[in-house]
Amino acid sequence: MRLFGIRRYFIFLTIGFILSCNEKEVDPVTTSENVTGLKYFRFEAALNPSLFQDISFTKQADFSYAAMVAHDVNLQSIIPTFDYAGEVKQKKLKLVSGKTKSAFPDQFILTFDGKSVIFRINRVYTIPTLYINTADGAGVTSKEEYINCSIQLDSKNLFEDFSTTQTDSAEIRGRGNSTWKYYNKKPYRLKLKNKKSLLGMGAAKSWVLLANYRDPSYFMNAVVFDMARYMEMPYTNSNRFVEVYMDNQYIGMYQLTEQIQQGENRVAIDEQTGVLLNLDLDDGPYYAPVAGDNFYSKVYNLPVAIKHPEGLSADQLNAIRDDFALIEQHIKDKNYTGLSQRLAIKSLIDFLIIQELTRNVELVSPRSMYMYKDGNNLYHFGPVWDFDGGFAFDWASMSTGHNYFGSQTWLMGSGNPASHPGDAYNYLSGFFVNMFAQPEFLAAYKKRWNELQPDLLKFCFQRLDDYALHSHEAMERNAKRWPIGKDYTTEIEKLKNWLTVRAANYTQVIKNY
Repeated sequence: MRLFGIRRYFIFLTIGFILSCNEKEVDPVTTSENVTGLKYFRFEAALNPSLFQDISFTKQADFSYAAMVAHDVNLQSIIPTFDYAGEVKQKKLKLVSGKTKSAFPDQFILTFDGKSVIFRINRVYTIPTLYINTADGAGVTSKEEYINCSIQLDSKNLFEDFSTTQTDSAEIRGRGNSTWKYYNKKPYRLKLKNKKSLLGMGAAKSWVLLANYRDPSYFMNAVVFDMARYMEMPYTNSNRFVEVYMDNQYIGMYQLTEQIQQGENRVAIDEQTGVLLNLDLDDGPYYAPVAGDNFYSKVYNLPVAIKHPEGLSADQLNAIRDDFALIEQHIKDKNYTGLSQRLAIKSLIDFLIIQELTRNVELVSPRSMYMYKDGNNLYHFGPVWDFDGGFAFDWASMSTGHNYFGSQTWLMGSGNPASHPGDAYNYLSGFFVNMFAQPEFLAAYKKRWNELQPDLLKFCFQRLDDYALHSHEAMERNAKRWPIGKDYTTEIEKLKNWLTVRAANYTQVIKNY
């Protein structure tokens, strides 16, 4: 009996092997049969939380069906909708329109009353498209005055779409300083009537469209935002890229991001007690003498613009100036303990590391150096902003050139920055560098760099590669619309190489501090 059982086992094993071989030899479906009764087949957003737009399949000449879908759209748990009178199956699963949930790979086969049809999902790398139409097609000619406009945002199923209506209108104006003055591809500021979330970013009224025209890689600002994100600096701007049409004319690829301002989904400081400052030469008293919201700081004579609160009285402005002077005095006195009670030291360290890694010479002026004070009466540096003057930009050709990634000299010098080394880019205000003379601060700075150095650029470059992959076709169209004599793929590699060399060298430079 035992021998018979063994023999029977081998007989069954042999039969199973033969059957499995025969099964493998069956040809898979390679052509579609013509199904005339199928009126439509689609994935509707109303039935599928993972979708923001309907996905409709179109019948092809070979009787298969196809749809174009962005790479990031997840179709692993989808309820299909279709109009067909007979039986529809996906393998053995019977599909009921609007009810049956299933996973749909990029190629799948359905049977319609036994007839096999191939369905193909053609994946594409893409970015959203923003359509702006100004009132009467007048276009945007001012960075001071808003004009009415309508907006339609096609998210390509990556985010929720958005469109203005009569009750949810929008306005637009220009923005920027040199970027508005010198370049044909203009940056813009959008203001919605009501707070809305765009492309997954927190709901707000004010939004920015960065042209990034000067930047031949398109992504320098995005890389810096990701540096700050890796450092976990609060309120760091998001990176979203869109192709923009204005008044039915293609105007290129833009970076849609948040306006730096006080707000629940912006710099979320208390509306009553919070303070948002911008250390900025252009917004300061010299270039904006009648603004009424700026001052020269008491200790270091820095140009400071108050972004929040707004509508200040003279007494309120002076109170903020006096409070800021306490921070300055702690820095001048190299009082680490006193400073740490009024300023988040880590935010200053991370801020300076970013400025030096990117060789952002705007620190000299300064320009676009934001700080905020939170409910704990503690100042912070950030959010970081505006880095197209960094990355070794050739300022001699500012109005016409797009030349970056040259010099590797050090913004703060190769010696201790507090001593203002002779090889520093220029004289930096002691407000930014005097604390390097304090041993405890210097030790904290070195420790922080050692923490960041191993993976900071790895994180940023992974995201940069993803931006470039999704934006490839958009960058091609942008390059045709705004030719600058540079190849963006080459410039992206230059950006990576320049930062890689700089970060490697900075480890030794910091040892010399």
